[in-house]
Amino acid sequence: MEFYERLENMLKSRNITVYKMCKDLKISTNTIGNYKNGTIPKIDIVNKISLYFCVNKILETIVL
Repeated sequence: MEFYERLENMLKSRNITVYKMCKDLKISTNTIGNYKNGTIPKIDIVNKISLYFCVNKILETIVL
């Protein structure tokens, strides 16, 4: 499963929009859109998202 698919699943399961997450994290919605198109996320963004969702073992849960 790709990064964006996992992220999308987490957003849906928590009833959070991409816009809200981006606003809360102060990241661009275009950045997330790039992930949907296959861009590999930078580790600092992955860390922000993992903290936002309180995800442990972020590389196993989101990236792999």
